Amino acid sequence: MTRAKTKDEKFMIAVYEAVKDDESKVVDRYEIGTLIGLQARGVNATCVLLFQANFLKKISPSEVALTERGKRLVLDLLEE
Repeated sequence: MTRAKTKDEKFMIAVYEAVKDDESKVVDRYEIGTLIGLQARGVNATCVLLFQANFLKKISPSEVALTERGKRLVLDLLEE
């Protein structure tokens, strides 16, 4: 049985799904938040933690990119 995913994990998986064809692509973090049911305030709080952990890189105030470390995290999550 797989465990439930946290909002941070869901966010990372959604970012990965959006960029998996082109990993250098940037995405709007608020669009990703909308996909998983997060309000803007929740997106901001989640992204701060993901930036600090080096899973996402901030490109502009609303755009983020997946780091290599973030990609490895998502692939590990998807293997569970």
